[in-house]
Amino acid sequence: MRVAYVVTTWSSLRLVETVHSLPRGTRLLVVDNSQHGWSLSRGWNYGIDRLLYREGYDAVVVMNDDVVLRPDSGENLARALLVDQHEQPALRPGPEALLVTCRHANHGDMYTDEVNHELLSAAVPQWQPGPDFSCFCVGRRLFEVVGKFDEGFNPAYFEDNDMHRRIQLAGYEGYAVTPYWHYRSGTIRGDGERRSVVEGGGFAASRSHYCRKWGVPDDGRNPIGRETFAVPFNGRAA
Repeated sequence: MRVAYVVTTWSSLRLVETVHSLPRGTRLLVVDNSQHGWSLSRGWNYGIDRLLYREGYDAVVVMNDDVVLRPDSGENLARALLVDQHEQPALRPGPEALLVTCRHANHGDMYTDEVNHELLSAAVPQWQPGPDFSCFCVGRRLFEVVGKFDEGFNPAYFEDNDMHRRIQLAGYEGYAVTPYWHYRSGTIRGDGERRSVVEGGGFAASRSHYCRKWGVPDDGRNPIGRETFAVPFNGRAA
């Protein structure tokens, strides 16, 4: 089973800890979206497509630039997706997985600058419904069943919620199965590059796109869980 990794970033050097946490000899593709003006989802699509279809890997682990893995995390993710859930279906508490992810070992503290490797190593892998797109693993079936990530979420936000909804509507699920450490997490309250997306209107634009796509009033509130369409844009053109 051949596993490769994609790390997406936006002109950032903080991915040093992330890269150091990967096994030696790993095939790693770093996608700097700032070099092309790409959205996050376009960077994901490019990396996944290149490694799965052009380079022939069996699975791709896609990571933010602010996560640290255990040495066995990538193999655990790929094995869970491609082998374990079929050989031992009782492991998963629901439908077949099209995507598996890591889950926080931080116990809610996502803003620490220190990586607790002892706690990370002690965390026990387990299947939990609800993926975490800070670090996820896919094979070819994801694109074949539900298609690529929607690049209309530009520059970022809600592309992960959109993909999860499409996976569920297709009768599948995404699960968090193995731990990772999220350090220096950048979200709405996080680092400068992400704040600039929010303050520049990118967050609101992506939320509006999600609302139009899934039939949610664009009233400034969280649209997740309020969807009314069972197909994107209710079957109309975007």
